[in-house]
Amino acid sequence: MIDLGSIPMPSLPTDEEMHEIMLPRWNDQAMATIDSWPEEVAALSVPTTLIPIDADDINVIYEPRDPRWEEVMDKYAAAIDAVTGWEPHFIRLSTRSPKDSAPNALPITMAGKQAMSWISHSERCMDDMAMAKWAGKPIYIAVRAAYSAPQGGEFRCFAKDGKLIAMSRYIQDDVVADYGDFDLLGHARDFYETHLAKHYDTIVFDLQFGASVQNADGYFEEHEGPLLVELNPYGLSHPCLFEGYDEIETEGGLRV
Repeated sequence: MIDLGSIPMPSLPTDEEMHEIMLPRWNDQAMATIDSWPEEVAALSVPTTLIPIDADDINVIYEPRDPRWEEVMDKYAAAIDAVTGWEPHFIRLSTRSPKDSAPNALPITMAGKQAMSWISHSERCMDDMAMAKWAGKPIYIAVRAAYSAPQGGEFRCFAKDGKLIAMSRYIQDDVVADYGDFDLLGHARDFYETHLAKHYDTIVFDLQFGASVQNADGYFEEHEGPLLVELNPYGLSHPCLFEGYDEIETEGGLRV
């Protein structure tokens, strides 16, 4: 029989140990968070308002039995409403979106309470907020202008050591669009070399072709050139139609 008295009692990590665990994780993806984008890079994407999340509120958001839960949730819902007005916006954190809790993986809404419900039910957001808290880093709710675009027009691009090495159709809607003789890879390479290479030697970025972005009056205007959807850390982001990063680096090219 096992002597239960010989089994040491487990102990939780200290705050200092949690910080040492989470800080490297945070640093691995910190270059891609929206709040870290240089102004020139942010201008390539949609207008975005950042709402800072107080570290003391993070646990409350994920604990509805906390007596402060409704107060905290209402505070951020009101801050989101102040940005959206009566226009739908894309809701995410400065790190990732709550697409694991939103219908069809598209967290687009004009309602702050709906947005906070998605965030509070998202494991992706919970993981990122906990990581930020223990790493001692700021994290934000990013309220982003909506855009419209043809299905099959979003592509994930992989740059390493200053060169665009691969590009894949983004597989969320699983639609294959016909671009004819349009040089997708060439346009993505020009985009990277012109706008991103000076800031990011190695990065993953998503481009949307044929996008129209909602302006302050609620009307959609055609965006000139590819629209930068988001940045992602290299090696940690989904490789889409590639089997993995080994294939990205050995074969590269375009996958549609």
